[in-house]
Amino acid sequence: MILNSNPTNAQVKQNGGDAAGSKVTNRRNSSGCDNTMTNHNPVFIDEYRKLSSYLPYVTIPKTFQIAFHIFTGPGSYHDNKVDLAHLNLLFSFVHDWYLKNGVPSDTIAGVVDLPSTYINLELDNRIYFYDSTGLWKSCNTNGEIQYIQDHHPERLNYFPVLIDMGGCIQHTLAPYPAYLQTPTTRSLDDNQYVYMSAGAASGTIWAQAIVLGHELGHAFDLFHLYEPGCCHETCDSSSTDYLFDALGPHPTGNCWIEGNWNCDPYAAGNTCTNNIMGGAGGVNFSAYYFTPLQIAKMHRAFYIKTARRYVKDSPFDAPLPIVIHQNELWDFDIRVYQNIIVESGDTLTVTGKIAFPGGAAIIVKSGAQLVVDGGILTSSGSSKWEGIEAWRGSRQIQMKKAIAKRIVVLTNRAAIENAADYRKKSRLKRKAGMNY
Repeated sequence: MILNSNPTNAQVKQNGGDAAGSKVTNRRNSSGCDNTMTNHNPVFIDEYRKLSSYLPYVTIPKTFQIAFHIFTGPGSYHDNKVDLAHLNLLFSFVHDWYLKNGVPSDTIAGVVDLPSTYINLELDNRIYFYDSTGLWKSCNTNGEIQYIQDHHPERLNYFPVLIDMGGCIQHTLAPYPAYLQTPTTRSLDDNQYVYMSAGAASGTIWAQAIVLGHELGHAFDLFHLYEPGCCHETCDSSSTDYLFDALGPHPTGNCWIEGNWNCDPYAAGNTCTNNIMGGAGGVNFSAYYFTPLQIAKMHRAFYIKTARRYVKDSPFDAPLPIVIHQNELWDFDIRVYQNIIVESGDTLTVTGKIAFPGGAAIIVKSGAQLVVDGGILTSSGSSKWEGIEAWRGSRQIQMKKAIAKRIVVLTNRAAIENAADYRKKSRLKRKAGMNY
């Protein structure tokens, strides 16, 4: 029996969890950003917190980078061919469940399922073993993260799955900020992790895979669909986070399903389902279905929550731009995966921070305006983004002219970083007194 393998025992941590000094980023942050529940900007609430904004109708899968960290001791996994093959096979099951969505055991009228979560989990031989650390039976996730930070800090650029033989309940440090749980004082640059207690002789590989898939769901901002237990999804249908396609369009005070590891999702007379966050799966190991809004919720975490820091920098999603069709204030911190297009007659004002993939741009159409008021426009990785494209009529105009015509307004030390036309913008910076 896998130790603590029942997802009904899974826990989600919202506070703490990171060892001191465990941040591995040195990027500048914008002091004007607010991604939390205290941000009452209607644009943020109605557009960028709303789950339907992230439904991936047509999209390039996002590659989420993972590393396994094994703290070795008696009975644990070790660096040998048998254990490596087992760990890679375990991961391959979870990878396939995320890339090829399952079929629901229970359907809700009107829900059109998606064939994939559009999340490509990547391990890429990142399986690390740590001998003689004294942590192999500790359940000390703070200590394990700190050990990695002290000895191999570059490994924390990948989402850490911590595995020891401590026998504690598996759990996940959920992404920040929280919208359904108690607010915290964490940072968008903080680490996350999954903790599992498992060894070479523990349980079936299917049970281990279901537990890992479930815990990664927590890492991507999904909560339990069942009660009792901690950390369940809301039953408030007025919430931006309500999952009507999992819990029904007309919830009562208690909308949750049964959450028993040994409940058969295909049997009559119960409410358990084969949803990966449903708590069942021990009967036929089939709990790997995601609803469309769950998929949207995971992708939202890749835009405005800490989970985004583990998404691989990749070519931008050209067919799916973000189109600004009203005056919008972006006072939050967001990583995007596509172009942003400001339509004619509309203004996008950025006081927060936007990180772009390589090849993407902000396109300011003729008659539109971009105002960067103390905000930051930067890249999400090492690849340069294309910068600002300003148009007047049917012609793209130079940035110098766009600034002169106030098509693009840069003020209060607005920063444009790592853009493809950096040198040209540097000359403008000196003239305009801006911090590019």
